[in-house]
Amino acid sequence: MILTYKDMHTPFNSVTLKKILAVLQQGRSEQAVAATAAGAALVNGTPALYAGNIKSIFVISAAVAGVGETMTYDVLVNGASILTAPYVFSITSAAKAQIDLPLDPAKVAVAIGDIITVSRTYVAGAVPTMTANTVVVAWA
Repeated sequence: MILTYKDMHTPFNSVTLKKILAVLQQGRSEQAVAATAAGAALVNGTPALYAGNIKSIFVISAAVAGVGETMTYDVLVNGASILTAPYVFSITSAAKAQIDLPLDPAKVAVAIGDIITVSRTYVAGAVPTMTANTVVVAWA
């Protein structure tokens, strides 16, 4: 979820306010070098300080994947996946772009104290090697 200049024009409506709150309350899981990491806690998001509904989950990678290289992402709340299926970043995925992950609409609720984590499963391949990937979870 990205705030735009247009979002900051008044008058604000409930949709705009929820979007602003989601950006302010978002948590991030950042990784400088591609590697498998199970249960990485969100910075500014674990445990959840605010109750609400997840508005967006997206990943951004600074580099493309090499041939045969993949990173599989899953986002969990209290140990249970909240995606319809894990997302696989591969050579066909865009680098330096916001890629929305497939959020299960039945699992969007977040309660105060919930533990939100990101699991990554990395498979090495040919160069170039993936670097600097970030998963962002925004809720309001």
